[in-house]
Amino acid sequence: GGGRLVVVSQRLWLAVNVETRGVAPFELPEAWTIDHQLPPRIGERLGRTRLIGTSAGRLVAYEAEQGGRPEIVQGRPLSELTRGDVDILSAGLEPDADVLALLARPRGESIAHLVRIDAETFEVISSMRHKPPLASIATISNDPEGLLAATTPEARRKRAFAIARYDFEGKASAQFDQETLGEQLAGFRSAVAWPEESRLYASYSSFDYFATDRVNASPSLLVLRDNRIVFASNELQRRFAPTASVVIDHAWALDTASGRLWFATLPREGVGHGEASLLGVDARTLRPAPATALAGVERVLHIAALPEGAVAFCRLAGGGHGIARVRSDDGDDKLTIDRLPI
Repeated sequence: GGGRLVVVSQRLWLAVNVETRGVAPFELPEAWTIDHQLPPRIGERLGRTRLIGTSAGRLVAYEAEQGGRPEIVQGRPLSELTRGDVDILSAGLEPDADVLALLARPRGESIAHLVRIDAETFEVISSMRHKPPLASIATISNDPEGLLAATTPEARRKRAFAIARYDFEGKASAQFDQETLGEQLAGFRSAVAWPEESRLYASYSSFDYFATDRVNASPSLLVLRDNRIVFASNELQRRFAPTASVVIDHAWALDTASGRLWFATLPREGVGHGEASLLGVDARTLRPAPATALAGVERVLHIAALPEGAVAFCRLAGGGHGIARVRSDDGDDKLTIDRLPI
């Protein structure tokens, strides 16, 4: 957010100025160390960098001015939000969302509760025993009022919908049955909207075709346009790089300014020099461009879209981390890679 790439690990908060490569490290309070009970999310909200995550059994929100010191703006025990002893199956913690969401199943029960939480106050808006039973949820970046949900295999066997898109009021604006979806989608990992094009892009995990208790976490992409499915596959290699010397990796992002999806790639085993790359894909047509090699980069861990380009947080060959900045000017991708002091 604000021209900064923010890296957070436990007590470290590192803000990297993408243009100047200047770094500003901060230490978070020991009692509020970020853990991974729920996957933390970092983004921009109302001009400030915002992190939503968990710390010692609490849901916590940190915020910072551009490149400034982070401060706790909200924190509340998860047990208060879920109102009891529960298993949290999934969470929607998008930093720019108006409503956060938890999918919590009380111990000993089979149906989970969908808990909707005000993103500013952390007050519970609603908590309802959702039918049909849900297995996964995700809030949607660039859509403060959006939520995606996937049902359990048992619910689908009883002819419930497979996935749905909900609005701010918790009502389904679109539902898709298993036959329409095609994919054995198990749960959503992340989602981002492109409102100007009425499109939505999401990554997901899939059930094993022969055993629904096993989940396949390969790279995947679901694309909706006007709440219709136009693409859904967990075999991105076949679509984007069937004959290339690279393999599609997990990290991805959407650049709405240039209408491009960015995917991280790894070299095929036994091919090349072991360097990762970035693959640009036209977000409207899903046609790929040649991959941009990242010299000295072992793996891309995360991609954030910037106007006319992207910035990637990378693990470097030989150890250490760095950022790779790709600019798309006049059809040519210009690349810079810098090592970080972490």
